[in-house]
Formats: sequence, C-alpha cells, structure tokens
Amino acid sequence: MEMKLSNPLQRTELFTRQQEVLNAQKTGELHLTIIGVGALGSLVAITAVKMGFTKITLFDDDIVNLHNLPNQFYGLGDLDKPKVEALRDTLVNYGAEEVNIHYEKFTEASQSTEIVISCVDNMETRQKLFHTLRNRSNLKYYIETRMGLLNYQMFVLPASNKGAWLRYQKYHLYPDNEASPERCTAKSILFTPMGLAEKVGVTLYHIAREEMINWYGITCDLTDMSKTGVVMFYDRTASQEEYFATADKGELIEA
Repeated sequence: MEMKLSNPLQRTELFTRQQEVLNAQKTGELHLTIIGVGALGSLVAITAVKMGFTKITLFDDDIVNLHNLPNQFYGLGDLDKPKVEALRDTLVNYGAEEVNIHYEKFTEASQSTEIVISCVDNMETRQKLFHTLRNRSNLKYYIETRMGLLNYQMFVLPASNKGAWLRYQKYHLYPDNEASPERCTAKSILFTPMGLAEKVGVTLYHIAREEMINWYGITCDLTDMSKTGVVMFYDRTASQEEYFATADKGELIEA
C-alpha cells in the first residue's frame, strides 16, 4: 500500500528539524531529473527525497542484479525488478510525492525538468547529454557526476552561464579511450557514491535556498587518507588563467 503525505501541514511537520535552513515548501516545488539510478543515482535520489525534494523523474533501462546490492540502494526484494521501479517504491515510502519513471535511457526526445543530475558511467553518454540539454529553455542547473573506485568528480553548470558550458566542453568532455578505467562505476565501494551523493545534496541545498551558484567543479581522491580532501577542480591541462579566459571567447561546438 502506498502511503503519501496527506496535506501541507504534515509535510511541514516531516521536515521540521531543517525548516529554518531549508524550506519544505521550496524543496517541494523543485523537480529533479536523475539520469542513471545505479550506485550514485539511487543514493542521490534517496538523499534528495530525505531533504524534501519530493518531485523526482528517473531514467534507467537496467534491472537490479545481485552484484548491485553492495553499492546501490537496493535490497534482496528488488532483485530482477527494473531499477526505476524499485527505487520509485522506496522513494514513495520515504515521502516522495511525485515520482515519474522511464524504463529507458535519456534521449533527445526525453522530457527533463529544471534541475538535471547526470549519474551515468561513460563519456559518450555525457557528450550526448551535454548537447541535448544545453539549449533547453526550462533548464536551470545541470549537475554532472563521475566516480571511480576511490575517486569522484562533480561539475555544476548553471544554464545561464555560457562560460561554464564552454569550459566544461573544452576541458572536461573527451573520448572514453582518454578516460581512466577507474572512473567506471562498474567497480565501486559504497562509501565512494555516498561521499559524492553528499556533495550533490549540498549543491541542491544551495539551489533551494536561492543562493547564487556560479560554476564549479570538485574532485576528491580517497586513495591516501592522509591527503584525502575535496579540492576545486579546474582542468587537466590548462593554466588557471587560460581556463577561466575561456569564458570570454569561443563558441560551443556542435555535436
């Protein structure tokens, strides 16, 4: 039996411990699209709903397999179910009010909302998402995530910041054969997607509070605990000056 919050007062009571810093009415108005609901996507969805983002759209064409259980938010009872279906049931149980599911990959024909979170695991798909989403009139923020066994990255692109999209395209989109094999989410331990899901949650917190988010990217390397930490991420090759100068010149390259 599906249980849903029956009225606004009940919703306010549910999120009373965070109400002073994160308004439940505001988070309830924002609609998130999550593309890919494996290790990271499932944890991002749970985090978002627990924070009060109760309108979620999910895209994924995969089913829950046994090897998914250690690092994804699924249980034994979800085996062989479509991931979007299993996750929808969990989100509704945690207070989600509207969960739209698509048993397919995101395409040019797919509808998206004002905040899109990419949790895919290959550069080819990231390239396609970039070209599909960048001109969508309803888009406000695009959050792109990457994860390996002991590292992760996140990029936040406001739709209105052309320079951010230029830098992202120039320095952070490259062929799969240039990417480190460790970035593939086929190999991960739970704490890595949990750490990245937390960073996505913090970003959503600032968006919901209508605090200005320009452009930023972060990277975190967990291989050496004595040096572990999140740092601002610029690019792989250019100097910082060259990197930010990209905002003042050039045009986005068509696919």
